[in-house]
Amino acid sequence: LTWAEFEHTQANDEMVYSLVERALGTATAAAKCHAKLAQLEERSGRVASARARFAAAYACADADATIANLWASFERRQGNVAEALRILQRGTLRFPRDPALLQSAGALQERQGNVDAARDLLKRSIRCAPRAPAFVAWALLEGRQGNHERARHLFRQGFGVEPSHGPLHNAYAALESRLGNHDTARLIFANASKAHPTPDLWHGWGSLELRLGKVQRARWLWQRGASAAAHDTSFLWHSLGCLELSANDLDAAAAAFDAGLRRMPRSSPLLLGRARVLRARGDIGGAREVLRQAVAADAGHAHAWQAWGVMEKLQGNVAAAVQLFERGLERSPEHGALWQAYGKLEAERHNISGARALFARGRRHAPHHTPLIAAWAKLELAAGQYDAAAKLVDAALGTPAADRATAANDDASAEGTAL
Repeated sequence: LTWAEFEHTQANDEMVYSLVERALGTATAAAKCHAKLAQLEERSGRVASARARFAAAYACADADATIANLWASFERRQGNVAEALRILQRGTLRFPRDPALLQSAGALQERQGNVDAARDLLKRSIRCAPRAPAFVAWALLEGRQGNHERARHLFRQGFGVEPSHGPLHNAYAALESRLGNHDTARLIFANASKAHPTPDLWHGWGSLELRLGKVQRARWLWQRGASAAAHDTSFLWHSLGCLELSANDLDAAAAAFDAGLRRMPRSSPLLLGRARVLRARGDIGGAREVLRQAVAADAGHAHAWQAWGVMEKLQGNVAAAVQLFERGLERSPEHGALWQAYGKLEAERHNISGARALFARGRRHAPHHTPLIAAWAKLELAAGQYDAAAKLVDAALGTPAADRATAANDDASAEGTAL
């Protein structure tokens, strides 16, 4: 299984299948083997088979809390939040002292609007075992509720538990930046990177500088983080490539994406970046082939499906675009930007009822995706349905700020991949 884990990081699925099947034959780690096969099935887009594998893993005598968490995460990605909660509830009965299960259940309860229940679960998680991720989750919850001092206190408690936990420093700095305390955010990053420099810290700091318009500073921070040879830095190379693309420096963008691909040759986001460069250079055939590689590497990469679909639409290949959007939504039904792109395509074809149905389905799966709701409102306004449009605008404005920001980032990154 250790060998299989390594091959999984290289996206060498055929080798992983072979190794896991051999390990399954020994029956020494049946639950882990079934779970690994489930992950491979999901990545290949075989949702029903993945679900069956997760169920088989959980039924094994050697199943642990991690299996329940993986299964629940899978269901959440499929848009089945209620089923994910049921799995977590079963898991907490079977493994009542597992902090990660309680934390996951808390995150889903907050997503459902059950803030008090979420807070209680996060408290229980910390009582079981004080861990930085639980402090981060609880602090973020309090921040979204406007309890900023409480959030700061929780972040500081997390520092005391795991001072090297990069995501904690990122989240704390992001809170201060949202409140306008940009120098405080910079100080958090500076202190953390001196003590425990990790790629995710460099990425978070660079992202802060980019939001503040300090492009050169962001580039330098990301390049510094990307040089950390002992870590997976593919996400830093991806951000660098996207930064160069936004500056229309195609050679620099290609160099960044290729540098990342030399380390992670089947990274779907990096392959998508390479396809964007080819598309910008007018090499549609080359872009199409690399996009095919991107979705083969990760069938659940919704941005890749959307980028490919949008590109085909712009080339006049509407039937191909429809097929690509549908294949992407089969694998990532919770991805609001994909529903938005598909709905906009149908609206452009003057299929108003079809577009409306797609927007409605998308909103059920991604209720806080503001660009999707706004696109639906625009459709209703153009159709003369002013009351319906007004209600949708009110719904978009009522979306929590954090969810609006996430949706906007998803929309910008996904739509931009084909333009």
